[in-house]
Amino acid sequence: MAYAKPSSFPLRGILFFLTHPSLWYRCICGLFIMLLISIASLVGFSFAISPTAHALVRANCPEGLAWVVAVILMLIESALAVIIMGLILMPFLQDALFDQVLRLRGLEQAILKPAEQHNMLFRAIGAGILFGLFQVLVLLLTLPVHAIVIVGSILVVMINGIILAWGYMLHYLIELRGMSFGQSRHWVSLNRKSYMSFGTVAFLLELIPLFNIMFMFTNAVGAALWAEWEYHKEIKNRGQPGYEYYAAMPLPLSLDGTQ
Repeated sequence: MAYAKPSSFPLRGILFFLTHPSLWYRCICGLFIMLLISIASLVGFSFAISPTAHALVRANCPEGLAWVVAVILMLIESALAVIIMGLILMPFLQDALFDQVLRLRGLEQAILKPAEQHNMLFRAIGAGILFGLFQVLVLLLTLPVHAIVIVGSILVVMINGIILAWGYMLHYLIELRGMSFGQSRHWVSLNRKSYMSFGTVAFLLELIPLFNIMFMFTNAVGAALWAEWEYHKEIKNRGQPGYEYYAAMPLPLSLDGTQ
């Protein structure tokens, strides 16, 4: 099996996505759902404009300004609702896309069966919440580092890149490999160079305006291709010297469907 640089997989994900129209359907459906949520949010919160404006007027706010403030508040509330729903929905869309890529690559047996998915659901949700909080915390803590010209920006991209790569592989590590959240963190620490390599490219792609939403999907595809490569590498290394390194963590399903 030829060596593949982890940094190449976000770019491979773009090519694989563009050449497999069956993947487009999931993304279009996801974007359509988000559009419906956005419209519903605007319509729903619009009913709060009048009560908010009248409340501001009663609080001695000028009537014209009260209506302007009420509209602004409605837009902020609507945007926050869409963002929250996006944060909840996007991981599910990306995980579904991840699994679809594994199917296309012939790894149907590596995907959890419905009963297994039910058993892993709450564990995955809990890990996802922990990861989301951790990701936001790291992002906030690294913002001041931008003050260091050039070097600071590079450090921010690299640090957040590792976290981003971990997020894209969380589905594989926890739901498909059976790791706990702590074990997945330890695994990423052991392989931080690879995760930094993948995550840096993925993070830079998601910084591109207008196209960043599309790259969130293609990066998930790239993560699945990377997981497939790691999967076959794991199988190849079984029984070879140094295999204890791989055995330190729960193993993926073997090619014949056994543990």
